[in-house]
Amino acid sequence: RETGKHYMMMVRLKLPGGKLTGSQYLALDDIAGRHANGTIRLTTRQSIQFHGILKSDIRQSLREMNAALVSTLGACGDVNRNVLACPAPLNDQPRVEAQRLADAVAAHLAPRSNAYHDVWLNGEKLSPDAEQADGVEPIYGKVYLPRKFKTAFGLPHDNCVDLYANDLGFLAEIENGRTIGYNVTVGGGFGRTSGNKTTFPFLGQTLFYVEPDEVVEAAESVIKFFRDHGNRGDRKRARLKYVVHDWGMEKVREVFARDYWSKPLRLPRELPIEQTDLHHGWHSQGNGKSFLGLSIENGRIKDEGTLRLRTGLRTIVERFKPIVRITAQQDILLGDIDPANRPAINQLLSEHGIP
Repeated sequence: RETGKHYMMMVRLKLPGGKLTGSQYLALDDIAGRHANGTIRLTTRQSIQFHGILKSDIRQSLREMNAALVSTLGACGDVNRNVLACPAPLNDQPRVEAQRLADAVAAHLAPRSNAYHDVWLNGEKLSPDAEQADGVEPIYGKVYLPRKFKTAFGLPHDNCVDLYANDLGFLAEIENGRTIGYNVTVGGGFGRTSGNKTTFPFLGQTLFYVEPDEVVEAAESVIKFFRDHGNRGDRKRARLKYVVHDWGMEKVREVFARDYWSKPLRLPRELPIEQTDLHHGWHSQGNGKSFLGLSIENGRIKDEGTLRLRTGLRTIVERFKPIVRITAQQDILLGDIDPANRPAINQLLSEHGIP
């Protein structure tokens, strides 16, 4: 008999810095098998996408994601998207600080509307999102942003997050192994519309310098600048990069300093980027533990033929309970591993055909 159309959806998570516990990864793997198409897709924003979720399963899928203390709020839409930070669990202060601030910025810039929890979670607040404010949006206002907004924290010696491709970037200045401040970059983005010559890739430009305790305030100030001055008449040119390109940095800095930053604007420092690390292979974390970086082709975790990637990863996570980190190159890191378990893990990789 006629049953009508079936609609499939893609659901994307918000995972600041690409961080997951082993238990969260296993819960998400369960969701991929129960509600999606049996695969997990790692994204260039250190997140996970589920494909093939039927419309009738959306609510239950979101409830299960939030029950694992993982949210989808802010993963899509004209708001700040997932905040990037180097995922390598090396326990050095600059990386730990970048991860901490990525969490703080993500929480501060999360939408405050109750709608997400009311529609999908029956009003329950299960995940660690920003506190709701009865529909009031103190940062985004009534109409949100002109377009999506992307934020990243980068390191001069490891630009694995591709800092200058983001609307907002924080590039660490490091002295004696510790971050003492950040250059703030604005206007990056590599997207364009085919056939539309008014759209183009653009590298982020350095706006000013902040100390670590000013990072959240700086993020709010830049996003308010974009909210007020982004192009709302042409969605193809609605990104912050076109404001920076069309105005020029002198005017951007003048308006930002006058209307959006309450303190004297510090000029940026000279902080050249030296290299990028993919974090593949085995590494010492510096705390007696090890982490393993695995290259995932196109970010797709699935079993296919002799490559039983999804089953192999699940087996390793179940048995050894590592932390899980996702990279901006769509790869996966398994951390906090006892070095004594490296041979057993290597054997499991071999048995499942995982290079």
